[in-house]
Amino acid sequence: MGVLRAPAAWLLNIADHFPRAVQPGIYLTLVILLIWMLTRARRPIYHVVLRVACLAVDLLIGLLLLPEYAFTRAQRAAGGRPGPLVLAGGQAAEKVLDGAADAYQAHPLVRIAKRPPLTLIALLIVASYVDYWLLHKTPPNTAIKVAHNIWNAWAHFVTWVRGS
Repeated sequence: MGVLRAPAAWLLNIADHFPRAVQPGIYLTLVILLIWMLTRARRPIYHVVLRVACLAVDLLIGLLLLPEYAFTRAQRAAGGRPGPLVLAGGQAAEKVLDGAADAYQAHPLVRIAKRPPLTLIALLIVASYVDYWLLHKTPPNTAIKVAHNIWNAWAHFVTWVRGS
């Protein structure tokens, strides 16, 4: 179970930024969104990340070749020819840029087939708030023991994740 503790702690730290009344709902929302991303949005996200990486490679090579371009331009204006190192570097950069362009073209933007379950997410957050409200408006020995049981389970989960 130690393997699950780290991702659970990461999601719990995000949920801690919200008011205490909605923390269980936010945590479950994050779990649902993570599952949705892994099942429905994995391919589109992969394509976007790959396209951004290709653009970053283009930008980086462009910035790295800018000083060399200025030096070679000044050298040609003086009647000289570029050196063999400059020619070899230009060919290598051209191959890398062609590879990045091919990868960019081979991975077009893909639309996500389904939207995330926003109704379920909103329902979880509202239910968490209502449960918190019931917890503070009713004494523990009343008929509404479900609210107290839910918050006790949440407290046990938080202590398990934090290891204390």
